[in-house]
Amino acid sequence: MKRKAVEKTEPVKPRGKARQITAQIVQDILVVNLWENKELICRHCINVNTYEYQQHDPVNQRWNHKKFVSTADPDSYWKSVHHLKETIKVPQAAEDVIFQALKQPRKEYYHPSAFECIDDAEKDHNEDVYQRRVENHRRRIKDLMERVPDTPDNLAEWAERKILKGQEYFLKDKLTEQYTCSKCGEMHDLSDFRRTDGGKKIRNDDTVICPTCKTYGTLKKQKGEFIVSDKIMLLQPIDNEISVARHFDVEFTFHTDRSKRMWLNEAVRIILIKKDIFRGASRRLYYNQYTKRGAWSGDGGWDNSYASWGDTNPAQRSTNDCYLWPDGIGEALEHTDYSEWGRVFTQLAAAGKRLDYNRLMTAKNNNRIVKLVELLYKGRFRKLLDETPKYVWMCSDKGYHGPLQIDGQTIEEVFDIKDRQKINRIRDCNGGSETLRWMRWSDRTGEKISQEALEWLIYNYITYEDLEFITDRMSIQQIMNYVNRQRREGYAGWDATTILSQWEDYLGMCERLGLHTDDEMIYRARDLKRRHDEAVEECSRREEELTANDYTRRYPGVERVLQEIRQKYAYENDTYKILVPERAVDVVKEGRALHHCVASSDRYFDRIESHETYICFLRQQTAPEEPFYTIEVEPGGTIRQHRGAYDEEPNIEEIKPFLREWQKEIRKRMKHEDYEREAVSKIKREENIEELRQKNNTRVLEGLMEDFMEAI
Repeated sequence: MKRKAVEKTEPVKPRGKARQITAQIVQDILVVNLWENKELICRHCINVNTYEYQQHDPVNQRWNHKKFVSTADPDSYWKSVHHLKETIKVPQAAEDVIFQALKQPRKEYYHPSAFECIDDAEKDHNEDVYQRRVENHRRRIKDLMERVPDTPDNLAEWAERKILKGQEYFLKDKLTEQYTCSKCGEMHDLSDFRRTDGGKKIRNDDTVICPTCKTYGTLKKQKGEFIVSDKIMLLQPIDNEISVARHFDVEFTFHTDRSKRMWLNEAVRIILIKKDIFRGASRRLYYNQYTKRGAWSGDGGWDNSYASWGDTNPAQRSTNDCYLWPDGIGEALEHTDYSEWGRVFTQLAAAGKRLDYNRLMTAKNNNRIVKLVELLYKGRFRKLLDETPKYVWMCSDKGYHGPLQIDGQTIEEVFDIKDRQKINRIRDCNGGSETLRWMRWSDRTGEKISQEALEWLIYNYITYEDLEFITDRMSIQQIMNYVNRQRREGYAGWDATTILSQWEDYLGMCERLGLHTDDEMIYRARDLKRRHDEAVEECSRREEELTANDYTRRYPGVERVLQEIRQKYAYENDTYKILVPERAVDVVKEGRALHHCVASSDRYFDRIESHETYICFLRQQTAPEEPFYTIEVEPGGTIRQHRGAYDEEPNIEEIKPFLREWQKEIRKRMKHEDYEREAVSKIKREENIEELRQKNNTRVLEGLMEDFMEAI
């Protein structure tokens, strides 16, 4: 854009004060001047050859890349040009200049406006810019992918050894109903095979022996082909700037005609940065854009013609667990943010360890995680090692949020277990994180767990939190035996965790009923299901009594305070009377009957216990048992709230004289401690009001102001 030439050229001035445009050509630049009241708003410039556009702001003397419509109609949500011709005048001379400069033909059936011509030119330019950007991006990716070296010649044989491990299959033919050996190709009837474990009836997935070649293999009773799939990862150095981690989807297809075909599809390439060529990034991910299989060509090389690489993932490619090619790992990771993994990955790959290597690499050179993985590998904690990648998460503080202590200096500190024998037991039984947690519990409590019980706990996904309700009375072995017996006798088909839940529920009901749950006859009921059902019926029958007891246990001080103030706050005349509730549950019943918040908020009980306020009931003498009003009163007689049903206040003006009488009577009965409580209550009331103001809770504030009746 020839900015200086445009700035030096005076704009064509308009006639009249209407909102309008003028147009002129400055060299090969179309300049559209927007005027309002003869004041120049902007100069919109378009290159007539490339349609590149920019705007000059004459007020601020700055250039920008706004579209014309954004300046001409900035308040429009849609930013559409179709209505500009109704608000902006276009002289014929300006229209002719615009059409000629932008080479827009005038059509007989449709005559576009000058604004539409400008908008079309801007769209064409933006589309060209976008296409160039896309092509440049694709070219950069293509050039980068062409730097990736060829795969090793023996990658196919290695992948087959790692994934299949010499496994053969016997597949059922659809027509003959016979089974074909994937190794020798001979067909046999099902009766010709024998199981390796000595069993007679041959089932699906049993290991059997081929009668012809004596090969061990897995028998598949489903008809047709059988597929084995997995993933492999290949780390390769490229040059002194980058390396690459290549992830392949591998698939073996077995057919009844003895043919075995291997498909290989390179799914993800992760470029590992050795130098700062991507603005400080340590890696870049590229995905194969297609889902088509890539085939082994059979002549010692891979057919990669199907691959098209991009940095989006429309085919939903993933990395997951895989086998790692053992050569060139250290060289590929050297001088990258993953160099610390070189030695450990080499050891894991040489051992044929299948692992989510890419997830581990997200930790970069976190030496604590590297040492943890090496410890688990060398210590032969196979399952814990398999689980470790899922706990690597760089959003956490340490990069790891698993059960092990990565800051530990010794194996005891890492496992958080003092007894080395328990650590050895985790290794010997190939335990994972759940086994680790149970061994920690055993180490902390000193309780022994048999191998049978440990396997039962792990199999049923039981944690020590699930057993806290009973471990103070029974050992883990006893708990297991009890649950298994209940499953056989009363809970057939139930899982162990559900039976435990029923057991805990039963003991909770026993405590509520006041039974001695330390008695073995209670907590170790012979027929748990029957006793549980009986407890449910008993609780239902005594619900009202039990509910009252529950509130008494939860708020032991409330009933003591209510008893203390009963004589002081009780009052009546010929029309109304004030009652002080006897039990905490009476307050709840009153709130439920009148449908207001006293029934659903614990703060009123807290206030009663601390002598901040008290709850009293206002009744009519004509219906003394029927809830009418609930009163919240301070120790000095000041009334904070008076609420009837649904927070309404029927006949409140008739009631207020009685409430004034009651307040005066309270003042007469007050003692020294009541005056002290009154002062504290006033301070807490003001703090509560200030908190409501800060929260801008005007509705509650207005209600409190309407109810407030200060004792005089």
